[in-house]
Amino acid sequence: QDDGGRQREDTKPARQPATQYLRPSSRHHPVERWVRPEEFVELREEAEQIGFAGVLSGPLVRSSYRAGRLYALARLQRDAQALGR
Repeated sequence: QDDGGRQREDTKPARQPATQYLRPSSRHHPVERWVRPEEFVELREEAEQIGFAGVLSGPLVRSSYRAGRLYALARLQRDAQALGR
């Protein structure tokens, strides 16, 4: 498992997508390993524990298409934290 998310812990980032690389064509880098669905759950939980306010984690997550939803999740979580929930 990559420690890239942990390296950002001190900055308290707002959003984090976790997804599976899908090879667009035979000219692109091949998929080296398929991520199990349980791993996406673990990645989401770990990202939330280290301070990501909005996390989308799954095999077909496209952060560019879900940016608005991810931003809304981050805002809701930050607002809840500010209210002490």
